[in-house]
Amino acid sequence: FVAVLEKVCEIGHDAEMGAHLSNTAARKRKEKVDGAKSNGEGDDADDAPAKKQKLEGGSSAPVPVLGREEGRRHHRGIDPVVAVTSDAVHSQLKRFYGISSSIDLSTSLMTRNLDAELPKRIYYLSDAAKRVLEADPTGDLKVIATGVKVFERQEAKDADPKNSCSYRVVQEGLYVLLPHMTKQVVTASLMEMRKLLHMRSCRKESFENHVRDQLTNPALGKGCVVLKFDPKLEASDKEEGEVSVINLNDPIFEAGGCAICCWMGEAALSLLCDKVYAAM
Repeated sequence: FVAVLEKVCEIGHDAEMGAHLSNTAARKRKEKVDGAKSNGEGDDADDAPAKKQKLEGGSSAPVPVLGREEGRRHHRGIDPVVAVTSDAVHSQLKRFYGISSSIDLSTSLMTRNLDAELPKRIYYLSDAAKRVLEADPTGDLKVIATGVKVFERQEAKDADPKNSCSYRVVQEGLYVLLPHMTKQVVTASLMEMRKLLHMRSCRKESFENHVRDQLTNPALGKGCVVLKFDPKLEASDKEEGEVSVINLNDPIFEAGGCAICCWMGEAALSLLCDKVYAAM
């Protein structure tokens, strides 16, 4: 269906309108609860989120749910939007991928389940989208999808605990993170990238010296690696008078717009993107 929305006030600035909307939603919610109690329904459904939040030892800890009052039941069948506040997750992402301070992971990462300590998938949420969710304190918005998936949990076997990470970068969110990454990035020529896209998995010794030296560097951790096209390597491979088939001055290359997520094992480098993306 198509929904047409009318903007009636600035988000977070019109206190009177916000109070009116909150009171209206609270009144409807009370009527719905009173109706359920009159029909003999229990409060087990309202207690379900609290049960899910219980940690080891029988204690429970509050989970920051964006755009929803604490203890309020979310829409049935729709997962809540939960901020990822775990210092352990933030620290290992920054350490392994060398993510700079130009992006604040502590306020921009979220997940769609209540297990925010070690979520399966992590999404990046822009400041504008976050303000929209925070401006809906009663949780009336049914958020079907939001954010860009940037990390997914996948651990490398036999990896050095001091140089490993429980999460890999997802291709669809790579270009959000790449400008801020200072580690786990390997530069390559267009020919080497084409070879990997075609073969999907190549042994380390099959790459040319520039790439092989980077892959065998002890500082490069086992697990997720980003293979990035370097226009300088492409230009150096051209003989004098030879014309390049691509425009090396294209701004997309300056912004790091040609990169693929890979998985580095003991002996080989493999693609993490699907066949459809590789064919593009």
